[in-house]
Amino acid sequence: MALLGIRAQRTVRAVLWTCEEFGGYGGMTYALKHESELDKTSLAIELDDGAYVPLSLQFAGSQAALDELTPFVARVQQLVPLAANITLITSTGGGVDIDYVQQRGVPVMGLATVPKIDVNGYASYFTVHHSPADTPDKLVREQWSSCAATLSVMTYLVANSDSMLPRPQS
Repeated sequence: MALLGIRAQRTVRAVLWTCEEFGGYGGMTYALKHESELDKTSLAIELDDGAYVPLSLQFAGSQAALDELTPFVARVQQLVPLAANITLITSTGGGVDIDYVQQRGVPVMGLATVPKIDVNGYASYFTVHHSPADTPDKLVREQWSSCAATLSVMTYLVANSDSMLPRPQS
């Protein structure tokens, strides 16, 4: 957003998670350390499916929030060529790293991607996950750029909304 010279109405916070494979301690620690701020968090988003072609935005939260997000998907489809067919679906969660904030009432979203044979012949993220081939040079620029653009557009639209996403009724 800074490079584009745009500013959302609300703060956007990017968090890089650690320790997912060893109990999700990064996400848990974040949720505990920032618990007093979570009521001001409109949406937590995670990409933990590999940076391939964007397939769907998997949302867990209230129906009212889902209804508010639906028009945003059309904007993603318009602005991100590889996400032209992306869908918004309901899910049980967005991913291990944001499970802890979800348990505290924050709506969550995960980006699901579809593996496409890349230039190195890998068919899936899990073909190389945690192997010597799991390095940034194996990423296909068009695919990871589309993931970044998809999440950036969605993040901006949510942060620039007139109000926070509605929470589920307790």
